[in-house]
Amino acid sequence: MHIASPLPHKVTCVLILVFASVVSTHSPAQSDQAKDKTPLQEKKSEEKTPLTTERRGGIEILSDTMGVDFGPYMKRLRFTVQAHWDLLIPKVALPPTKKSGTVTIELAVMKNGTVRGMKLVKSSGDPELDKAAWSGITDAIPLPTLPSEFKGDYLQLRCNFLYNPTAPSAMLKTSNEPNLRPATITRGTVEYVSDHEGLDGGYTKLILDAVQSSLQNLLQKAPPGSIKKSNQVAITFSILRNGAVKDIKLKKSSGNKSFDQTVWEAIRSSSPYQDLPEQFKGKLLKIRCEIDVP
Repeated sequence: MHIASPLPHKVTCVLILVFASVVSTHSPAQSDQAKDKTPLQEKKSEEKTPLTTERRGGIEILSDTMGVDFGPYMKRLRFTVQAHWDLLIPKVALPPTKKSGTVTIELAVMKNGTVRGMKLVKSSGDPELDKAAWSGITDAIPLPTLPSEFKGDYLQLRCNFLYNPTAPSAMLKTSNEPNLRPATITRGTVEYVSDHEGLDGGYTKLILDAVQSSLQNLLQKAPPGSIKKSNQVAITFSILRNGAVKDIKLKKSSGNKSFDQTVWEAIRSSSPYQDLPEQFKGKLLKIRCEIDVP
């Protein structure tokens, strides 16, 4: 199973995710999620006055957070959407054309990670760029479930997708994240190694998506050329009922200590995962993750 796809040429495509808390009095649109799979006509966004703004390289929250710290959740969400968007970057955004554009999409995430009221509020002017941004979200549905301590029914979000920004240095002043480089090609699998009655492959896919996103983020920060073709690394870990991870253990080295450590850190930093589903009655779930660079 491929957990990442390369961007074959250098291109700067950044998902600007600004963490801001805004009290909203409207409810999410009740349109069917299936209808949200197709971009809507561009709509003018309502003016909203932030109560607090915190730059985290995350998504912009437009509704009341009710005092809940959404920092870890926003990090996971950004990784998940970025991983899907990376696979869809259109050729027009690659060299030599390197078309620029900004796409802004608003949506409401329900408690279970489904999406309502998704709408395009700012078009890039290019249907290909708009479609890639839109599908970066819809392909990631269901999104991570909202934190259990959050008592609201939904979280209203705004996502800004930037293709080849003309002033990356200015962009970096509002984000702590580095410029993105072409993704390193990796492939991997996740499998259950303990009793998993009541679970199907859907939960392992969520884990793989989360590890993929975290791994690609870490590989972006690695020195160019430091991660090359490697053998497979195998790591086991346990997931508790609340999605927390413990007992991360290296079971098989790739022969590249740096790559082993990067995958180990990707698993640690991508947690907590979604809560174990209610139909699974065990206290914890043991997982084996295998990753390599072909």
